[in-house]
Amino acid sequence: MERPKLLINCAKIAARRYRRERDLPGAIAGLMARPETEILPTLISTEQKWEAERQARSAAYKPSKHVQVLAALLAESDRARMTSQTKASGSDDLRSAM
Repeated sequence: MERPKLLINCAKIAARRYRRERDLPGAIAGLMARPETEILPTLISTEQKWEAERQARSAAYKPSKHVQVLAALLAESDRARMTSQTKASGSDDLRSAM
């Protein structure tokens, strides 16, 4: 993903303070009500739309919303990665206990 350094840095700072219950609804309204499997794909497509708006220099572009969505995407990606690692290590622990 190629984005301006300032945009990425702002999103990383926001992602460190990310709380799903508070920040995900602000990034995309109604996303918390959707199935877990739809969260990352929706964030990805929404971020791509904001990036297209930014590149087009659209008057509709809102940097603050772009940062908010990008921060949620970073935090949710980390969450998904940690969840998959926990599941994998849990099954390894189970195998080694047998």
